[in-house]
Amino acid sequence: DSVIVLGPIGPKLSKVSKDFDEYLQGRWDISKQRGYQLINSANVILNLKNSPIGELPANENQTRYLAQLDSDLQGYVWSNIINTFEAVTGKIYVIFRLLNFED
Repeated sequence: DSVIVLGPIGPKLSKVSKDFDEYLQGRWDISKQRGYQLINSANVILNLKNSPIGELPANENQTRYLAQLDSDLQGYVWSNIINTFEAVTGKIYVIFRLLNFED
């Protein structure tokens, strides 16, 4: 899978950290896993912005299960979610189960 990192990490990365994990821990106080969750969330948002969907997910939790889908399915699934439910909460997993998109 390709990863899009929003914004440059910068040339100071090599001076401050030896790898991405150390950078995330030292600069942002987050784990490597959390860093990739946020990157994946940003990729979903960027993908959805290119679709005529309307409302975008409000937080990383709402994008977590969308990130597991192919990019061409993300918009389809998200538009079904926002058109089916009055209020979208962070509990997208339950919605995925209702729509039969669970692995």
